[in-house]
Amino acid sequence: MLCQSFRLRHVLYFGVGCVLNSELCWRFLFVFMRTVLGDFILKIKIAIVATLFFQDFLEKIIKNFELNCDFEIFTYSSLYDLPSLFLTIPEEFQAVLTSGVFPEQILRRSFPRDKRIIYSYYSDSVEFYHLLLKLLDENRALDFSRVYADVNDIVGEGLFSYLMNRLNEQLHIHQVNVYNVLNRLSLKQLMGAEAFFIEKHMRLWRGNKIDYSITRFSSIFLKLKEVGLPVHFPLPSKNHIYEVFQKTIQDIRIVHFKENLSAVAYLTVDPQKNTASTEGKYETLKCALSDFYKDYATDYVLQEQHCSLEIFINQKTLREQTQEFQ
Repeated sequence: MLCQSFRLRHVLYFGVGCVLNSELCWRFLFVFMRTVLGDFILKIKIAIVATLFFQDFLEKIIKNFELNCDFEIFTYSSLYDLPSLFLTIPEEFQAVLTSGVFPEQILRRSFPRDKRIIYSYYSDSVEFYHLLLKLLDENRALDFSRVYADVNDIVGEGLFSYLMNRLNEQLHIHQVNVYNVLNRLSLKQLMGAEAFFIEKHMRLWRGNKIDYSITRFSSIFLKLKEVGLPVHFPLPSKNHIYEVFQKTIQDIRIVHFKENLSAVAYLTVDPQKNTASTEGKYETLKCALSDFYKDYATDYVLQEQHCSLEIFINQKTLREQTQEFQ
């Protein structure tokens, strides 16, 4: 009924240009400064999703980073554990970092409406190349055609082709191709990747098709190791993990700043010839707004004009309370 009596218009206009008098200027400045200072007191919390194999390695590296954030590691054993694990991560964590692109894609597909940042850290190409050089140093007669790398297999790229891309400084093409392939896989296929690659590593080894295996699935590395496969896992570099953290922290701050941009909602009573009726509706509007903001415990500044109200508030709250202005 209230919506039928009053119009919500000029919702969400920004800047000092909207300030019409000195009193309103101070009120607007209060909301604006609270928004800006809020970025400085923002408590950044990042959840790290990793296998037990990764946990000690990550803790030793991250504790030496100078990062203005808190982090907590949540461990899993299998890709099938990821959805249930994700549900245990408190909402106070603004971002989730996963151990590889497969877990990242699984969480994005499983929780498409979750607005938290989801990125991945993985065995970067430089460390992969270092591992190959190490194998070559140990065995100068190494035949790369007898080395199986599962992630390269995903994009149908042989090891020699991968190395040539490395020499031509086109490694970004490989990572783009991986994401393109994963986007075409179903959620069921993504979660079944471990079983698929365990079987393929084993089949190639038992068939004497390979001398070495390289996997980028930390969740299957120890399983392959236990059955005697000469399997290797290229750990992500310290620089790569640091860069992922830096990007994540930066994006959290950007999201926080955008959500807390100052906004103004302008509400007015429909003009009526009957002044008493207009004033009555205006008082009803004020009471309704007061009750509304008490219920939602929302910080706001209210500026009264003649039969109209200007509400200074942050953009995120305004969008939520107006249902994206629809």
